Amino acid sequence: MGLFTEDRLRARVENQLRKGYSGSMYDSFDTKAKTILNESLKQQRTFSATTKTYDIFLSHSSSDAGLVAGLKLELEDLGYL
Repeated sequence: MGLFTEDRLRARVENQLRKGYSGSMYDSFDTKAKTILNESLKQQRTFSATTKTYDIFLSHSSSDAGLVAGLKLELEDLGYL
């Protein structure tokens, strides 16, 4: 049995979106998930002047944005930033 399921990852994204999503209510789930990932990239670039090391690298297809966003959020909940 895996640590994360697709349903759990999608639910985590939905939970995050309920906290505040500035896009259109008509955006697809994947569009909303991509927004979460893009916001994370913007924050990362803002702090790029400081050297940061990472423990986890997520290689993915953009068509998996919903799952990747959920996994990113779950990993952050576990203390990986």
